[in-house]
Amino acid sequence: MRTGEGEAVLELAAVHQRRGGTAVLRGVTLAVRRGEVAVLVGASGSGKTTLLRVAAGLERVEAGRVRLRGVDVDGAATRRFVPPERRGLGMVFQEHALWPHLGAGENVALALPAGVDGRAAAAALLDAVGLSGLAARRPHTLSGGQQQRVALARALATGSDLLLFDEPLSSLDAPTRDRLRTLIGDLARREGRSVLFVSHDRVDAWRLADRILVLEDGRISQQGTPQALHGAPATARVARYLGAEGHLAVRKVGDGLVATRCGHRLRAVCAGLAEGADGMVMAHPERVRLAGSDGLPARQISSMFEAGRWRTRWQVGEHGEELLALHDAPPPGQARLAIDPGALFAFAAV
Repeated sequence: MRTGEGEAVLELAAVHQRRGGTAVLRGVTLAVRRGEVAVLVGASGSGKTTLLRVAAGLERVEAGRVRLRGVDVDGAATRRFVPPERRGLGMVFQEHALWPHLGAGENVALALPAGVDGRAAAAALLDAVGLSGLAARRPHTLSGGQQQRVALARALATGSDLLLFDEPLSSLDAPTRDRLRTLIGDLARREGRSVLFVSHDRVDAWRLADRILVLEDGRISQQGTPQALHGAPATARVARYLGAEGHLAVRKVGDGLVATRCGHRLRAVCAGLAEGADGMVMAHPERVRLAGSDGLPARQISSMFEAGRWRTRWQVGEHGEELLALHDAPPPGQARLAIDPGALFAFAAV
C-alpha cells in the first residue's frame, strides 16, 4: 500500500512506559494502517520490544492510550484494558512460547479459526515457511530457527488483520530470511493485513517496509518510506542505521561545506547547519567514488571483496578521518574521492 492510505488498525497515542524506574517509552505516538507493513528499527535498549508488548497487551500503559480498529483497548485515563487474548492479534515474540507436548502441526492448528480443516491448513502453512514434513515433530526436537518458523506459521494461522513480529527472522539463514520476508509482505498486501515488524536488520527495512519507524531513546525520531529516510535522514543515528558511514568534520560556509581538517569544499543536499556552524558528515558508501584532481585526498586503509564489489576504508587527509566506499574494481593505495551531494549528510557537532 502507499503510506497514509486506509484506516488505522493500531494506534498508540502519547504512550509512556517505565521499567525499573527508567523511562523506556517517552510519549510514543504512531499508527499502522490497514494493509501496511511498518518496520520498527532502533538500537538495543531503544524500547522496541516494550512498544510491541504494549501494543499486544502484555504490558499495561502507564500513560497514553492504545486503540485497535478504532476502539480503546488500553488507557491510563479511561482505565479500560482488553487482555491480549481478546485483541485478535497474530504475534511472534522472541520467546516462541510453543506448546512443548504438541507437534509443530498441532501448535499451528490451535491458532486456526473455527471450522477450518486444521491438519491440512497447518500442513500448508508449515510448507510455506519451509517446514514441510515436520508437522509431527515436537518443539524440543527442532532447532531454534525451526521453532521460530513454527511460531511464524502459527501467527499467520490466526487470520488476524494485525500481526506483531519481534525479530521473527533473526535466527534464520539468509536464503530462508529472504523467502519469509517475501511471504510476509505478499500476504499482508494480498489479504489487507497490517504488520508491525521489529528488527535490528536494515535489510528487513529495505525489503519489507512500506514505512520505517526509527525509535531512539524511547521516541520515534523519524518515520517515512524507505526512500524518504534513505535520502534525508533526520539524525546521525538514523543515517548510520540506514547505511551511511564516515565522520568528516565540516563547517557550513555559504551554500556548501568545508572539510575543516583538509580544507576541501563539499556540496551537500541535507546540510542542515547554520552559517559558520561546525558539524560532521556521513555518506552512503555506494555513492563515494574515485575522482580526479579535485577530489578529497585519501589513503586506503583496507579493502575486501564483498558481493561483487570492493568494500574499502579510506583515510581522508592526515587526521584519521575515514570514509567507506564500494568500488567495482580493486582501488589503488592512494586516490582522490568524490561524494554525490544527494548521498552526503551533515549533522551538528556533538
